[in-house]
Amino acid sequence: MIDGPPRGGHTGLHGDDAELQPDPFLGQDSFIRSARVSAGAREAGTRLNRQRARGITAALEAHASGQSTQVDGWFAAAARVAAELDVPLVSLEALGIGFDDEDHLTSRFLRPLTGGAEAKPFADDQRGVVYKLFDLRDSGALGKKILLQFGNPWEADVRMVDAVLFETMEKLAVLHDAGAHPTEIIGLADTGDYLIVKQPMAQPHGPDLDEDRRVAVAAMKALPVRGGIRGGDLRVFWVAGKAWLLGDLHRGNVMRDEDGVPTIIDALIGQVPTSALGSLPALSKAVQEAREMREGTRTRASDLFDGVNDDEL
Repeated sequence: MIDGPPRGGHTGLHGDDAELQPDPFLGQDSFIRSARVSAGAREAGTRLNRQRARGITAALEAHASGQSTQVDGWFAAAARVAAELDVPLVSLEALGIGFDDEDHLTSRFLRPLTGGAEAKPFADDQRGVVYKLFDLRDSGALGKKILLQFGNPWEADVRMVDAVLFETMEKLAVLHDAGAHPTEIIGLADTGDYLIVKQPMAQPHGPDLDEDRRVAVAAMKALPVRGGIRGGDLRVFWVAGKAWLLGDLHRGNVMRDEDGVPTIIDALIGQVPTSALGSLPALSKAVQEAREMREGTRTRASDLFDGVNDDEL
């Protein structure tokens, strides 16, 4: 999905897209300005996320090629590329964020929320949005992804393995595109130690978690995989010309938006390996139907007994 840096500086996103307006703290273009995101703003966000993800990748590649381990060296290399690609380098001070006496992240005017496994969130209660800081760990790991591991050619196990920054940015952009909770890739902290994103504020799921999960997954046009994969409640969806695995749909990743509509937030994904489709008929079928759902030629998943004569049941 993120396929190389754009050529030239600006991408035409600035000033000529009515769905983009300045972030009140950072001044840069943003499509998330409140707890509600319109369909037009979501579409603008797709383009903005892709631009920024490509630029961040290029900026980090510039750092790697310079082989500098000093913050000043990182900033010099990244800043040059960021300026060329119009990718924001964000001052945490602009968000009032710093460290307290115990070296914990805090903010002078944003409300800290309980963090998850990947990010530390801060809420702007006045506008109904949340800023999330993903720590770029020294190991290079950032979050998790889904991987299929084959013990034999006809059956696979679900594994949750470390992801890297590129893969986590791709996850955020793909979930946004697929119809999960809107997510904006803001940029990198100018100190080089955090990826910063923004989402509309979400609320806890309703009393029936299973029903909320069903509605939220349906919004992503994600379908269950019925057989051949062990170790997780796995689904597949199609977006950006690729098939994706969707999992980790626990209660913390199923929430409701401002209008009370169930939504998937911060789930895990992984690309469906093409090599697995020939080995796992149930996965291949789910992928084909998920693609048809995305393309509008199918309205629901096939039933387990579709095509089976009633006399044979």
